[in-house]
Parts: sequence; C-alpha cells; structure tokens
Amino acid sequence: MNDDPRRMYIYGITIEDDTMAVWYFSRSHSAKSPEFKFMEDCWTYIRVMLSLMFATEEELGYDPTIQRRLDPETNRVCFVYEVDGHYYKTQKAIFDHRSLCITGRATRVWEVIEVASFDKLQPLEGSHTMVLKDVWLDAGLMTEGDIQREIFADLEKIADALQAGVEPKGFVGMDDESKQMLRKCLLAQDWHRYFLTLVCEWQGMTSKEVAEAAEPDSTLFGAPPTTEKPFNHRHCLKRQSRVVFKQVCVALHDVSKLGDAMTVLLSCVFALQLMFLAGWVHRDISSGNLYWFEGNNGEVRGILADLEYAKRFRPSDGKGSPDPKTVRMTVYIYRSEGSLT
Repeated sequence: MNDDPRRMYIYGITIEDDTMAVWYFSRSHSAKSPEFKFMEDCWTYIRVMLSLMFATEEELGYDPTIQRRLDPETNRVCFVYEVDGHYYKTQKAIFDHRSLCITGRATRVWEVIEVASFDKLQPLEGSHTMVLKDVWLDAGLMTEGDIQREIFADLEKIADALQAGVEPKGFVGMDDESKQMLRKCLLAQDWHRYFLTLVCEWQGMTSKEVAEAAEPDSTLFGAPPTTEKPFNHRHCLKRQSRVVFKQVCVALHDVSKLGDAMTVLLSCVFALQLMFLAGWVHRDISSGNLYWFEGNNGEVRGILADLEYAKRFRPSDGKGSPDPKTVRMTVYIYRSEGSLT
C-alpha cells in the first residue's frame, strides 16, 4: 500500500493450521472476515479464490489513473498520473509516504512533466517541470484548490473595500510598516505571488463504506488494556485528491543560505498576515510548508504552501473538535520491570 502509489486498497489472506480469514485494507479502515475452516467449508474457500483469480486489476485495488512505465529518457521506472484529462510523468519524488500506518492521507509529492498519454512519454513541447501532490482527504472536506480560491476571493473583497476607503478590521493593533506593506499588496491585488499557482486538480474515488454487519474489534490493533472508556473506532471515508502546481520550490529545511532562509520566513509571515486579514488560519506551519522559490527574473521569494488544514477563524464555543489537527489526545505510558516502554 505504501510502496506502490497505484494501490487504492488491498486484500490479504491469513491461514493458521486449517483456519482461514480474508483481510481488506484501505486508507480509511481495515477489516477482517470471520474465520472459517477451509477443509470443511470448501465452498467459501472456492468462492474466495475464484473472486481473487477473476477480479480485474481495478477490483483488486489498482488505480487505473496511475500507470507504471519504463521512462525511455532515463531507462528507469516512473509513474504516469492522469489529472483532469492531462498526463504527468514523475521525474523524482519530493515527498514519499513512508508511514507504517495504512490509513490516513498517504501524501505523495512529485516533480512531474506533462506528456501526451500513458504510453507517449516524451514531454510535450513547451512543457516544464511542475509539482504534483497526491493525497487522500477526508470525504466532504474542501480541497486545497477550493481553500485557496476562497482565500483569494476573501482578499479580493478586502481589496475592494480598501479601494473604497474602508480599512480591514485586522489592521487594528498592527504596526504602521505592516499596514503599509499589506495595503500596497491588496491594492495591487498581488497576493497570488505568496502562494502556489494551481494548474489543475482532480478528485477520484471514495473509499468503501464499512460493511453493515461489521463490528469494531479493539484487540486487532492493540488498544491500551487499561483504557477506562470503550476503544473509539473513528471511521471517516477518504477520497482521492490530486493537484498540480506550477512552481517547483525548495522546502525551508533544505535551504542552505541564511539570507535565503530569512527571505522565506519574511515572505511566509506576510502570507500569514494576508490570511489573517481574510479571516483564515493555516494550522499546519512547519519547515516543510515554507518554500524558497526563484522566479525566471532571478527574484527570490518565499511561498506559503499546504493549505489542506486551513480553516476560517471562528471564536471557540468551548466544545471539542473531531478535526485531526485539533483533537485532544491521551497518551498512555506503560512501565515494565521499572523501565519506561
């Protein structure tokens, strides 16, 4: 599941003595069938084996919109992604999913170049290297493209109000230099340069629902034995999402020059101020989401990326949130023979 980007889900079989069970693993949940004696219940055994033998590749969990190919230019294996009718050949991985957990976002980020089809791998004339982000989002959540468009629309409203002489509420308590810089950016409608440029995006399949007869089993994946409350099996459907960005950047933690690092930080703080004025919070700031970028004219600037977790700011109502970035966590520490484990 984690080594092959084509895998949407996967089946498995375990056999102990004459007892057999079938497993299903996906980005949203895992499931195990009731165990059965395959020497006695031969019809169930035959049904399972025939189902797997005669299933299509897609029915076995292979994504038809990703194909594995041998790149004639490098003589190395590559993947070709289909995104909204366009085809992109991977050149190298920027971020590869290496989690030991199967469920989750399984984010992958690639350097890609546009090609004609799955089998015509020569770069299109005039094409250039871009970035493709492949991720499994919670079904129903806004995509990164949707979030960026809403932020830009909110900034446009603020710019129109500023043009009419109405200052944003966010200017209250802000120093004069920041106000002047933000006012200049808003009036020029130049906020796009502090964010990635979206080329195209696509949403794919949604993971399967949990079977009606399924029951949660806390013993399969190691629930803490001293948990006071019943083990919580939170299940949320996942949906494929892909987005292609124009700029190929360098993450802050890979920037080697202090001056470039400071440029990145200053630009990204400015981008956060723009989001603040628009009423949004990023909620996922890290060195991997702050980018260094050099334009064609040699201009160096920072770009704020990864808006997946961004949300409109609303005053807290005092209630908890199921959001994966804000949910409270209880950490259990076990001691064995006097040592921490």
